[in-house]
Amino acid sequence: MPSGPTVPARLTASRTSAAIGWLIVAAIALGAGDQLATEGNGILALVALIIAVPCAGMAWHGRSMARRARTGARADRLVRAAMAPLARSSWRIQNSVSLEDGGDLAHVAFSPAGAAFVIATKPGRHSSQDLQSVRDHAVSTERRYRPAGGCYAVLVVARGVSRCQIENGVIVCTVDRLVDALASTSTHGQPLTGLRPASVLTALGRLVGA
Repeated sequence: MPSGPTVPARLTASRTSAAIGWLIVAAIALGAGDQLATEGNGILALVALIIAVPCAGMAWHGRSMARRARTGARADRLVRAAMAPLARSSWRIQNSVSLEDGGDLAHVAFSPAGAAFVIATKPGRHSSQDLQSVRDHAVSTERRYRPAGGCYAVLVVARGVSRCQIENGVIVCTVDRLVDALASTSTHGQPLTGLRPASVLTALGRLVGA
């Protein structure tokens, strides 16, 4: 699984380019409308205006989406920086990992003790869907690599009060607690009481559901 630019970074670039493209189209349509109005062609001028307005709206929407992607990119950079000491301590870190199904993982870390960690990032609040998504990716990663120490799901929240806790089988922590959480889990099998690898949690959930 090769590493590359982070997903939010790629989204920032693509959404910014799209916003600029829509803005250019809107500007051209407005310019054409103004020229047509000057020449007394009111109908075509109105058509140009009708074209320009939604294009301007798309440009504004693209700008907003690019801003959100930039926030995500900053969160990813914080996580990369936080994990740099681990990379210098025999951990293997992969960033922006492409999956066979076309998806992406923000980060995957392999400890010297044989544990693997699938790490997703959120700039702020997260949902139950975010937790389920990173757990699913952890299960897939464990099936593929079969790390001796299991594979754990981690969700890093870039903003908020310092914390490290377990939510639905996922390590949820702030950036400042990330390294300690990974190192503790790799060494002792859990940063907090009750944590198990994602595949074990999934199997237990199926048994309970049955």
